[in-house]
Amino acid sequence: MEYLGVSDLRDYSKWAGRSAEEIKKAVKMLPHGWATVFGTDDVKIGIPQWANRVRNFFNETPTELAPINIKDSHITNLRLPKPGILNKFAMAGGTNVYKDRSGNFWFSLVATSAVYHEGDGHPSKQETLAAVKWRQADHVFKLLAPDGTGGSSELILSNPRKLSHLPAIFPEGYLKDGKWFSVTNCIVFDHVLRGSYNFADALVMGGKSHEYLDIAPHMAMKKEYVNPPPFSPLSSRIFPSKLP
Repeated sequence: MEYLGVSDLRDYSKWAGRSAEEIKKAVKMLPHGWATVFGTDDVKIGIPQWANRVRNFFNETPTELAPINIKDSHITNLRLPKPGILNKFAMAGGTNVYKDRSGNFWFSLVATSAVYHEGDGHPSKQETLAAVKWRQADHVFKLLAPDGTGGSSELILSNPRKLSHLPAIFPEGYLKDGKWFSVTNCIVFDHVLRGSYNFADALVMGGKSHEYLDIAPHMAMKKEYVNPPPFSPLSSRIFPSKLP
């Protein structure tokens, strides 16, 4: 693979004709991943509109999940805070770490993290505060899979039993401990409410950087995302020469 430096990764012409797998490998070679390319809340560089629109070329979507123990040693190879921090700030107890068939680890977040994936996808400040206070964003489940770039894939699943008292973990029987379960029919693919790739995962890079590179661009976007087939491998997702 031809070496791609930071300046190349900020130039869409160097992405065109390459696969998402190639670009992600190049980003993983950088000391701070996507933060080196597009910056953080502290070091503002900015994400161009084209990068925002093609972000989902990096979003991997599993067809099956299986619960695992959060202490699984294989999780340590991710750029993550300690599992205790994840437990404290993002989870609500129980078995809430899952693996997919590709070996990615998915973390189920608290219900209020899904506030941008309900209604019209553009909650007001009052609606966001209400969700945080009353934990009412429980109609969907939100899972994140950090990928070693500082970013993460995002998966939104419908809540088939609408259990408000278990907002952050799957209801009993929805996923059987240690067994694979198909999630294909539960995945939300609505063009506004679906999961989208994060260039700055909040658990890895912090909430302010996530706001800077993901939430703010999403809220300000004037054109829709360019989405590849959801279950396709990253190696087959070739960036087009021109964006629609």
